[in-house]
Formats: sequence, C-alpha cells, structure tokens
Amino acid sequence: MGRLIAGALTLTLVMAGAAAPVRADDGWNPFKEREQRQRSERRQQPAPADAAALPEEPAPLPPMDGVARRPWLDDRQPPAGDLAAPSSPIPEVYRPWSDGPAGGERGAPATVTVAPSEAIQRGELQPVQRGDLKPVMAADGSGLPHDFWGGLDARQLGELLAPLTMPPASAALGELWRRLWTSNGASGNSHAGIRLEALYRSGLVDDLRLAVKDEATASGDLATRLVIARTRMAVGDRAAGCQDVKGLQREHASLPKPAKAEYLTLAALCGAGSGDAAAAGLAADLLRAEGVDAPVVLAALDAIAIGAPAGPPAKGGKPLTVIEYRFLALARSDIGAEAIASAEPALLAVLAREAADPATRVVAAEAALAVNVMSPAEVADVYRAAPVNAAAVADGGRADVDPKLRRAAVFKAIEAERTPMTRARLMRGLLDDVGRTRGGYLQTAAMLAPAAGSLRPAAELAWFAETAIEINLAGGRYDAVAAWADPPAGERHGGLRHWLALADIADPQWRGRRGEALRDVEQFAVRGRLEAGLMHRLVTVLDALDYQIPIPLWEAASRTPQPSSGHLPETGVLSQLQDAAKKKEHARTLLLALRSLGPDSGDRAHMIALGDTIRALRRAGLDGDARRLGLEAVIAGWPRAPNN
Repeated sequence: MGRLIAGALTLTLVMAGAAAPVRADDGWNPFKEREQRQRSERRQQPAPADAAALPEEPAPLPPMDGVARRPWLDDRQPPAGDLAAPSSPIPEVYRPWSDGPAGGERGAPATVTVAPSEAIQRGELQPVQRGDLKPVMAADGSGLPHDFWGGLDARQLGELLAPLTMPPASAALGELWRRLWTSNGASGNSHAGIRLEALYRSGLVDDLRLAVKDEATASGDLATRLVIARTRMAVGDRAAGCQDVKGLQREHASLPKPAKAEYLTLAALCGAGSGDAAAAGLAADLLRAEGVDAPVVLAALDAIAIGAPAGPPAKGGKPLTVIEYRFLALARSDIGAEAIASAEPALLAVLAREAADPATRVVAAEAALAVNVMSPAEVADVYRAAPVNAAAVADGGRADVDPKLRRAAVFKAIEAERTPMTRARLMRGLLDDVGRTRGGYLQTAAMLAPAAGSLRPAAELAWFAETAIEINLAGGRYDAVAAWADPPAGERHGGLRHWLALADIADPQWRGRRGEALRDVEQFAVRGRLEAGLMHRLVTVLDALDYQIPIPLWEAASRTPQPSSGHLPETGVLSQLQDAAKKKEHARTLLLALRSLGPDSGDRAHMIALGDTIRALRRAGLDGDARRLGLEAVIAGWPRAPNN
C-alpha cells in the first residue's frame, strides 16, 4: 500500500528524500574543555536586577547546550525543579559534595535564605525567558500542549514526516506518536489526508477506523479523496470505499501515474467484491494494460476469474499490504502465520483482529506488539479471546496447546491463577519465553503489570523481586518498585535499591528526592558492575534530565571512550531540533526528535541524538515522555542478579 500511494502523496504528503547521513554538526561531550565552558557560562550570566523587576516564576529547564551540571566545578547547585519562587526565600540549597550539617552526611541539605536579587547576582537564579514557561496543556487528555500543531502547513508537515520511521522503533515515543494523531488538535487540522496516511503507515488501524468514519470526500483535493477511499477499504468498509472510488471516476485521469495505479487497483477490488468472475477477469486485463505492477493482486484476480482458490502470497522483498490481503481474502487464499513476516504494520493489526485462524491472530498480535503497532492492552484482549486450555499450562502441561498459542495460554492462566507463588512462576516463565534479546519484552512486561499488582512482596517471593520491579517499571507503576526493592523481597539479592534510580528517572511525579538512589548506582560503577556503554548512556540520560550526577559515575564513564554506535541524523537536524524546542514549536519538535532517533529505540540510540531528544521533549512540555525514553535507554542493560 505504501508503494501505491506514493504518487498520491506527491500532492499532499510530499515525501522529500532525506540527505545522506553525515556527521552531526552539534553534539555533547561531558569530559572535554570543562573549565573553558564553565568560564563561558559565567560570562553569559545576566546583570544584577532589582527584585521588583523579577518575573513570577523561575526557569524550569536548563539550556540545551550540553552539560548542564558540572559537580566537579560547581561549589553549590540547587536540584532540578526545586528552586523556590523569587518572591519568597529559597529554603534549600543543595550542596551534594559539601560537609553538610552536623554528622557530615554527604548530600544533606542546608538551609539558606537568599534575597532574589542576590541570587541572580550570584548566578543561582536567572530571570524567566518566555521560551522557558511551561506550555498550557490541552484538555482532551492527550497530554499535549493545546497549540501543538501551530505553525505547520501541509508542505512543512509532509517534509517533516517524509524521513520518519513509522511506527517509531521506540516504545516510549510510540505511545506519544499515537497520542499525536488521535488528539483533538490532530482531528481538527486541515491535513486529513496526511493524518490518515500517518495512521495507516503506523498500523494504528483502530484509530484509523475512527478517524476516517466521519471524513467527507466531497471536499478536499483529489489525492486526499483517494487516500480516504483507500483507507475505508483497508479498514473493511468496502461499500463506503467503493462509493468514494465511484466519485473519482471522472477525475482519475488527472492523477499521477502511481496514484492512478492506486485508483485502478481499488476499482478492481470493488469489481471483484461483487463476486462477478467476468468483472474480475476484465479488471486483471485492465491492470496489465495500464502496466500496473501488482503481482499479488493480479494472481488473486486470476483466481477469482476461474473460480479457484488463490495460492498463498509469494514471498518477495516487498511487504504484503492490507489491500493485497483484501484481494487474497476474496480469492479464498490461505494466509497463515507464515505471511506475517512479510506483512506491513497495518496488516499485522488487521490480521490480529480478522484472521480466521486463532494462531494467526495471536502471532500477528505478538508481532504487532514488538513493533509498537498494538498496545499491551490490545494484545491482552487478543490473548483472552484465544481458544486455549489455560488450565493445562498452569498445571505444567504442554500437549494440548499449540506452540503458537502457548503465550496466550500462559497469559490466560496468569489472570485465572489465585495462588501468588504459581502466578509469579507463570509471569516469570512468560517473560523468559519472550526473552530480552527479542522485541516486545518490555511491552509484554507492561501487559503483566495489572496481574502483578495483586502480588505482595514477601520473603518466599524474593526470587521474583527483580522481575516484579521490571514489570512495574514497564507498566508505569513506579510506586510499587520500592516495596520490591527493600526487604523482605529485595534482600535475597544483596539489595535492589539501585532499581529505584530507574523509577526516579521514569516517574514525573516522583515523591522522593531526585537522584537519591544514584548513591547505590555509584557503588555499582566503582565496583565495575556497570558496563561501559551503559554508564555513558546513563550519564547522557541523567544530564539531559538535569540530575546532580555523582562524581565517581562521571569519572568511571570518562575512563572509556563514548560509544559512537546508533543513528546520527544528517547535519543540521539536531540544530533544528534545539531551535524548535526553544521556540516552543511543539509539533515540529516532536517530528524532529523522531527524525533524530531514526530507526533506533532508546537503548540503541546514538548518545548525542538521545540526549538532545530528551532535552527537546522536556522543553516542549512532554516531561513524562522524555522520562519514559530515558528509562527505555538504560533498563535493558541494568545490572541484574545472576539468576535473572
């Protein structure tokens, strides 16, 4: 489908070719020229101002210019987000490496009263710039600023979308991507064809069905009307789609060649759908005469014309599309689970809901989960509907369960099980079966979060504590992490409090002191238990989120070269990203952030792209999404007990 619609999108979704990637012109290195950058920052401090001229709020975020904190140079630095309003005394100044109060505990707070004008003069407060104010969020529950789409026309939006990987490889940004296209702001803009194409290419079929339901085809340009017609047929509304195709009959000759081929293919689907063998034969002849390159479609039409079932789709280098699947279904072709490996994202979602074979539905849903096409809750519904003997799995039996349905059976057994020990064993077994090296591990863990919520930490479940922490982190249940990290559950592994650092990173509403758990992580670094690449990734995330980073962690990371693997966008993209974030151009910021990460998820992203993306999302008012990306970047390599 993506190859057929390319011509139509020339008119509305201008897919501009991206320049060949080269070295980025902007980056971050926390271990170079530190004194020089510190002197430069001090020269840029604003002149002293009178207290009456101060604005109402301090700047909530640091500048996007690399390292925001330098604990080896800064004598005193307040923690991120904890500055008091300028109109009142500042109750705490955090001195992480000072002697502190009596007792000398490192990291203890000291109480200091500083007048606002003095604070500015000393460099501890800065006047608020307009770009630092937090955006007003929309009231539609999307978590996006209310003016998210401001300033983008169809051409600009098309150029920004052209080089993107859809759906995003990052599960954290995949959820944000879905909110982007399903928000009220997206449904209210004038780019209907672009929105439908983005949803389609992302495989968000349920959202696509809702989005196209009320679209009017009488208005809009020819390409948009063609996209609407194809979308309706793709989601299974062939009657409405064929009515749209009929309305294009007199104008289709003016379409570019690829879009015209798309129109002819849809017209052929309408003819074949009536069950008329002669019409199917004529449609196949017309497609051949017009030079349409569609071997799957032609094979299906030929089978319908002679009244014989079509064979399975031939394996090839091109993805199998939803429209091709509609032709094969009319031709009574046997589309099994083997075709899923070549299915485009939208087809995975369609097969998970419509395939006649239960095993095909389950395998398609699992593949869709791994590439962020379906949410954990949606796949859980597919598992629940699978006709499997969950009791046999709970009892350890395997003979009555199709291997393709086994994970569905285990999931159903988990939900039905009431014994904590057995439920924990089943959850651990399901995650072990998925494996951390394959896609979908964290998504499957998130699917188990509701079931894990019924388990209470206990000494007899100590073997499960680390797995419970992973499940709760993946499912966004950050408050539950501490209970599993502390005794009695956490003591078996010598303490699991280093996991609290990940809950701190991920939770925008963390109720503890930011960065407190980094003391435990520091010990892992000192003892050599943090892999070098993970240390650099962790330092990158912490710096982008404006944490006070322990000096031993900085020093441990500085002893190894910074990894250079991962996608680095072409020159200029990171500069554009920073510019868009500072100007509060929210939609442009998100699309450039996705372009910066490219085909990588957080745990594979280039260090420079990762840090700049997190900073940009925070400046765009998307702190929760930035934190989830930070969690995704480090959780896969986090230190675990040997038996986990």
